[in-house]
Amino acid sequence: MMQKDSLSIRRLLLPGLLLFVMAVAEAQPVKKPKPNKPKYGFLDTQFWLGVKFGTNFANPMAQSQLSGFSPIDYPSDRLTKTYDSYALPGGQAGIEMTFYHRGFSVGLHPMYQRSRYRYTNSLEWNGEQESERFATIYESEQRVDVINVPIFVKYDLIQNGKLRPFVLGGGFYSFLVGAERQVKITQTDYSFGAPQTIDGGTLNLGVKDAFQNYYGWVAGGGASFDYWNIRTVIEITYNQSLNSVTREGTSQNELSSLGDQNDDVHLSHIVGSVSFVFPLRFIDKQFQAL
Repeated sequence: MMQKDSLSIRRLLLPGLLLFVMAVAEAQPVKKPKPNKPKYGFLDTQFWLGVKFGTNFANPMAQSQLSGFSPIDYPSDRLTKTYDSYALPGGQAGIEMTFYHRGFSVGLHPMYQRSRYRYTNSLEWNGEQESERFATIYESEQRVDVINVPIFVKYDLIQNGKLRPFVLGGGFYSFLVGAERQVKITQTDYSFGAPQTIDGGTLNLGVKDAFQNYYGWVAGGGASFDYWNIRTVIEITYNQSLNSVTREGTSQNELSSLGDQNDDVHLSHIVGSVSFVFPLRFIDKQFQAL
């Protein structure tokens, strides 16, 4: 009789015990899976490599001006040339190599760069009569091609996040590749009473021998934007040469008779560029831009 009672008690307790265990399990807080956090260490130290291109505007700064003529009966300052600042767009394209560590970057950005600038000079002959007057205007467009090698040091003002503004500074050295000059000649003859304008033609000259390598400093800023495994960098810089880009006093045979000689010219540029760079360490599908 007692065995039957014991068996009955067991049959009653077993379902109750199971219900109790299930209730306790449901009462325990459920741990939610941790979301995939960005790997901050991925960008703490990183090498970046990519392409860079953009445009530039040059400002020629003549330290001294020279002419092929020596005036006798009027002051020599009437032979000065007029330079246009930041008037003509140039361009550049190259590669960007950057090493980054905790907010600081050191970059080497070799690029092929074309600079363009314009200047005007005029010569005038006057006789004894008002009608004895003849004027010639020379409008010169100068193009200078170099391999520009700037070295930048950057600092990210914001080091976490998809958008990272930065400031930069550094120096550059430009290796001369080639130079061309286009000269448009316009003449005005006053001997007919009313001025008569005459097209004197256009000269296209190779003037590489009149230029040289130059170097200088760079400063600027910009911002980078990360997405996938790509970083886009938008940058605006100002650079200025510390030596003359021209060989002072040299001239082409075609221009010597016209009185045109190279001035001592320093160049400054306003440069806008865009880069697309890729990280070289730990590239995988799980990386998400911060």
